[in-house]
Amino acid sequence: LAQKLTEQLGSSFVVENRAGGGGLAGAELVAKAAPDGYTLLTSAPEFSINPGVKSRMPYDALKDFAFISQLTSGQFLLACHPSVPVKNVKELIALAKAKPGRLNYGSSGTGSINHLAGELFQSMTGIRWGHVPFKGSGPNLIGLMGGEIDFSFGSTTSLVDQARLGRVRAIAVTTLKRSPYMPEVPTAHESGVPGFDASTVTGITL
Repeated sequence: LAQKLTEQLGSSFVVENRAGGGGLAGAELVAKAAPDGYTLLTSAPEFSINPGVKSRMPYDALKDFAFISQLTSGQFLLACHPSVPVKNVKELIALAKAKPGRLNYGSSGTGSINHLAGELFQSMTGIRWGHVPFKGSGPNLIGLMGGEIDFSFGSTTSLVDQARLGRVRAIAVTTLKRSPYMPEVPTAHESGVPGFDASTVTGITL
């Protein structure tokens, strides 16, 4: 994005990655920057989620920012460790109901969009499983490949290669339409959870 903006606007854009707090660190930096239009924020879904799950916020998400545009949209891939005896959504639901509370899924952190995807799946299917929050999407993926967790909702782009290499098993896509990256993997919606739709978007604000 920075490269394309530089090409189109003729000004250089410097990327400063500020990880932490589900996007809080980066958003706080932009909120407290001089309001001159020179500091932009690439915001993930957690930008909208945080005010509802955090007891204290270092900024006002509505008053301290000017929203410019949506940048991307995408889906998650529900995947499991290869040792889990599940190949599709129906088998997942049956196993989870046979072992209530004994299966778990990982996310990139409490209050993250993939955490909420797991809770939505639980609510819509009537299963009970545990949530294991990691500190970011990278540790979440490592935890899944290492067998620390049974399932995970991860970005399709980060999981597609691991699924093709057999390090994880793709179960379902979380949006209503299949992913162009893995068109052979069905959606949860068409696999027995009608209406299930957990998508992710990024935007740009200042």
